[in-house]
Amino acid sequence: WNANHIAMPNGTGLFGSSISCQSAVIVRQPGSANLYYVFTMRNWTDGGNGAHFSIVDMTLASGLGDVTTKNQLVYGNTRESLTAVCHANGTDFWIVIHDMFTNEFRSYLLTASGLAAVPVISAVGSIFTGANRYGALKASHDGTKLGYALGGSGGITTELYNFSNLTGVVSNPIILNNGAFTNAYGIEFSPNNQVLYVCEYNGIAIQQYNLAAGTPALIVASNTN
Repeated sequence: WNANHIAMPNGTGLFGSSISCQSAVIVRQPGSANLYYVFTMRNWTDGGNGAHFSIVDMTLASGLGDVTTKNQLVYGNTRESLTAVCHANGTDFWIVIHDMFTNEFRSYLLTASGLAAVPVISAVGSIFTGANRYGALKASHDGTKLGYALGGSGGITTELYNFSNLTGVVSNPIILNNGAFTNAYGIEFSPNNQVLYVCEYNGIAIQQYNLAAGTPALIVASNTN
């Protein structure tokens, strides 16, 4: 939609979903004042349709913008998780998604040249099943951590990882909740990156973890409902 609240001429029909956990992330292309990448994520019931991107050029339609590239496949077999992390260089971005049935994170680098076709793949953490089908993926504000809510009936439901915003590598998983919190959905870091918050899909509770507690065991033990 443009600034006049009218759909751009080529703006309808972008993939995504009104019930996908993280349906869209919009990032301006590094080095450009006018090109925006709209990354979209379809709902898990659209199996195999996964992550796509479209490009909006704000110089078109007399400055109101138009979609020049639409629904280009990034990766098909994904969970409903999509986030963007600022690169260590302060200019580029990592677009991070997760495979539906493995433990693979996929970090795609977005630069002034566009989106890299080949991702950095990190096989780390739990192997998710179809039961772990929804939940948000968020980066800490300093780009050093990823928090993952794994809603559904697949057991493990919250994990914390280290993230390198220089290389796109995900590492050092910590299982924060092993099934007691069965429908983790929303997740977010505090502004100082020292507290992680997780909420349940059905709104029953919010839990928090003290990430400054020290060891992984102490972080897990810091859980407060």
